[in-house]
Amino acid sequence: MKTKIRIAILSDLRLDEEPCTLERPEADLVLIAGNTSAADPVGVSTWAARRFSGTPSALVAGGGDFKSFSRAETLSYMRHGAAGTAVKVLDNEVFELAFPTGRPRVLGAPL
Repeated sequence: MKTKIRIAILSDLRLDEEPCTLERPEADLVLIAGNTSAADPVGVSTWAARRFSGTPSALVAGGGDFKSFSRAETLSYMRHGAAGTAVKVLDNEVFELAFPTGRPRVLGAPL
């Protein structure tokens, strides 16, 4: 009998406008989609790494995240903040995971 994979989906957090007060979700996988923080792309990925420590997380930037820096700079900063953590910054990429219950794939493409 297969067990379900619990996925938490967070979107439009805008952490540079207001701190996130959400409690840590009980999830096996966290998806963080777009418009997270235009002013601090490194801070977004380090925030995610701390908040969801040890939980595989996919971070996909959105249009609002590219307001302060170029696309390449933003993604580089996000990846720098996520280095060595369970957070994977996706840019037209696939993040494949292995769980005892299955092998989910996350496709991440900023719009």
